[in-house]
Amino acid sequence: MIPESVSVRQRGSYDFESCYDHLCALQGIVPLLFVKAHLKNALLDINGDKVKLVDWDPILNAIKINKSLQYVAVRSYYQPTANNGKRAHYFRRRTPVVRTKDITLRIARSIAACVARSTAVRCIDLQGVPLRGKDLQILAKGISKNQSLTHILFDYCQISDKGVEILCQALRSHPTVTHVSMNGCNITSTGANFIAKLIKHQSTLRHSEAWAESLRYRTPNLRLMGGIRRITLNSNPMIGDAGILSFNEALRDDLWLKALDFQHCGITTPGVHSLITAIEHNNTIVVLDVRRNPMVDSNTLRKLLRRVLVNANENDETEFPWVKEEVPKDPYKTGRYRHPRPVNRSLTKRFGKSQRLNRTSEGIPEVRPPGHESFVPWRTAVRASQHKYGFQEDDSDDNEEQSEILCLNKNQTVDSEQSLTFCSSTAVNEKLELEQESSLTQAESQVYIKRLKVDLLDSQRRLKASVENERRLNEQVMKLEIENAKLQKELSVSIENTRMHSQLEDELLLDSIETSFNKFHDFLNLLNEVGLGSLAKAAGLDGDFGLPGISGSKRGSNSQNNLLAKSLKPPVENETMQAQTPIIIKGNTSTNEKSGSVDENISESDLVVDTKPTELSRKVYEKDFVPAERILKSGENSDEDF
Repeated sequence: MIPESVSVRQRGSYDFESCYDHLCALQGIVPLLFVKAHLKNALLDINGDKVKLVDWDPILNAIKINKSLQYVAVRSYYQPTANNGKRAHYFRRRTPVVRTKDITLRIARSIAACVARSTAVRCIDLQGVPLRGKDLQILAKGISKNQSLTHILFDYCQISDKGVEILCQALRSHPTVTHVSMNGCNITSTGANFIAKLIKHQSTLRHSEAWAESLRYRTPNLRLMGGIRRITLNSNPMIGDAGILSFNEALRDDLWLKALDFQHCGITTPGVHSLITAIEHNNTIVVLDVRRNPMVDSNTLRKLLRRVLVNANENDETEFPWVKEEVPKDPYKTGRYRHPRPVNRSLTKRFGKSQRLNRTSEGIPEVRPPGHESFVPWRTAVRASQHKYGFQEDDSDDNEEQSEILCLNKNQTVDSEQSLTFCSSTAVNEKLELEQESSLTQAESQVYIKRLKVDLLDSQRRLKASVENERRLNEQVMKLEIENAKLQKELSVSIENTRMHSQLEDELLLDSIETSFNKFHDFLNLLNEVGLGSLAKAAGLDGDFGLPGISGSKRGSNSQNNLLAKSLKPPVENETMQAQTPIIIKGNTSTNEKSGSVDENISESDLVVDTKPTELSRKVYEKDFVPAERILKSGENSDEDF
């Protein structure tokens, strides 16, 4: 019963231990110690096989109103056995209450209420609890309302494909669940198809979220995005290659799933090959465990592991370790196994342990049915087999004396007496020899057996050492192969970077060459426009020389633009520019002072280009050089001297 007081309920929602003690006191029962064992760490781990029907009420009522627990686990280690065998009455064990329909329904309701209202719970672990469809629907409603769960574990709960479908519907849009485990749940390829659809749906949601975060030149952080990162499906042999094919389509475009466990899932070598092709361009998955599948070739398994381990980093190895498939064991069963007692104990009580028959290979005779010619009762046959060599060694002297007495007591002649004594002595000697031979053979056989045992122990020790050495060598080989794959990947990346860098350098060089040629051609066009094309001809340059991609009209337009730009500059800059690169023209010049015209009688041989002008050339330059600005003023005839 839930406490009616509001203050008690509010305090109990954040203090499970006090609420549980209060509910047990109201019901008049003693609280269970193993329920309160880990409550200091906000952990509730219950072994359902040890809880009686009366003790479930306070536990479930305390869970229903709780808001402080981070880990809630209910486990059952009971394994039902068939009662059809001959020895079924030896193993009579009462089925625990946790496996009944009523208790499983109440567990589902209380955990769903806790998950729906709590913001502290991180993990739900229901191990070995037989959940039905109604129970899973109730749990799915509570999980869909939660915003803090990260781990959901339903190992060995026998939920089958219907339960998988219900859970996948609840987890489609859950923002925080990262690990889902369904080991040994009778999942087939249909359930695997539901899980693959869940992965696809979450990957599409994440792609849209990543696109939204990449706007305005931002880089999305894929690690901080919510969604499932690990799925464990060990011990589901009905998945097979058909279920693996549905996962292949989901793994091609997924960038967030990190680990998949498929141990003992009925996978064959073709299924593993399809997985290898699916993750060929996937650089995010770090664990893809297909071990303990006997139909998978070792070379194929090694190839898959090598491909997956290349993607692993140090942080990924600690966050997503490689798990080992183990059947859950009851931690309370620490003692040795006790063999069952037989039903009829009268024989052992009457005769004791010393009277038990020693059923060896020599002591058990061939049993004949009654009425057969060689039928012997089994007790007589066992006694006869124990004394098949006659009397024992200790009674040999007595037997000799008795035989001699029997021979002497008879009323026969001396010869007959001697013959009888001789016959008895020879028989005794033969018997002694047989006993000695048998004793020798027994001693030799014991020595031989000891030698065989020693050889067996030595061979077992060598076998263990060889297996350990092989395991170490395989680990070293795997490490070296992973390092080799990583180095090859880095080398390919570096080669691609160098190629890109060289291509960029080549393009920059070509651009610089092209710009220099364009400038040079602009200079030649400038000379032609000014009327100094003969200078280019004297230097051995043709005015029409140009790049194939540049037309003459374009060059002309470029030269005119350059001339106009130079004409708009102030005269000081022009004078400095002309002073830096003067052009001296030598020849006969005559000026007409009246008309202001210039008579130019200049030959091509009189043109000299001096890049380092002297003082004389400077004077000539200042006196006789005609600037380009006045040449551009076509149609204007001024009387001023140039």
